[in-house]
Amino acid sequence: MLKTGLIVMLAALMVTACDDTEQTDADAANAARVRDSGRGLGNFDMFVVPEADLGDLSQDGNVSDDGVSQVDGTATADAFLGDGELTDTAPLADPDAAPPTNDEVFTAGLPGVLARYELNGNTDDASGNERVLERLGGRFMATEFGQGLMVNDEAHGLDWSAHAALLTHPFSIEMVFTPMEVAGQSYAKLFGTDSMDSSGWYLQGERFAHYPGGDGPSRSNGRIPNGERVYIAVVSASDNTIHVYINGERGTDRPMGARFQETPPAQALFFKTDGTVSNEEPHALIEALRISSVNRSADEIADVQARLAPPE
Repeated sequence: MLKTGLIVMLAALMVTACDDTEQTDADAANAARVRDSGRGLGNFDMFVVPEADLGDLSQDGNVSDDGVSQVDGTATADAFLGDGELTDTAPLADPDAAPPTNDEVFTAGLPGVLARYELNGNTDDASGNERVLERLGGRFMATEFGQGLMVNDEAHGLDWSAHAALLTHPFSIEMVFTPMEVAGQSYAKLFGTDSMDSSGWYLQGERFAHYPGGDGPSRSNGRIPNGERVYIAVVSASDNTIHVYINGERGTDRPMGARFQETPPAQALFFKTDGTVSNEEPHALIEALRISSVNRSADEIADVQARLAPPE
């Protein structure tokens, strides 16, 4: 009886891949620009950028520490290319990880909610009021609370102008986002009521600020560290003044100017630069936005902060 043997020849295919990232220097004029010349506000460099790094994906789909953390929500500039564009690799969710127990930042049930946007892959109004929020570009990415919207271009932002007439005192605007590091940037616009005017709310340095200045404080006491999730609640004190809470604590001793050119405003633009001054587009991962027709209480704001950063 003849026995035949099966011989299997195995060949290994070796592939060498290379990846080049072009890093461009920040425009010297923007890096050195003092935006507030003649405005009575000091110039503060907002960010310092490390050398850009794409950040490798591990075999299980996690983003390396150079990307955006899926655990604590922190983010660094390493999720960007040198020119501020997003990499193709950051961030992805771990496919083996358990889904969030609740992907909503703001839970339902509070009175006076005009609109609530959880940004979990869309700009749907989670309040059920069906108030449209127009997305002006950006990219949805995985976060601890489902997904968030990454914006990093002057064309990006969120437009709530269809309902801007609702922004009369009393009102509350709550934003949860992670600001990114950007070279040479002193201001990043968070909210404005005129697409052709620079008035509005900004990050200046690591603080909340309004422009233009006027009577009363123009910057918050509380700090907003780059690369860390922040919860900002803006609560109207009158038609033209506001109080600001940062991570559950009030960051203003006295009311700040609301900076509305008219009440109610004609537009409501979030995370959208007006373009009158260069290098002011926000670079941020936005996780949620809630707009209400009431002044949120300190206890209500503290409850949200406890959900975002539960006691250890």
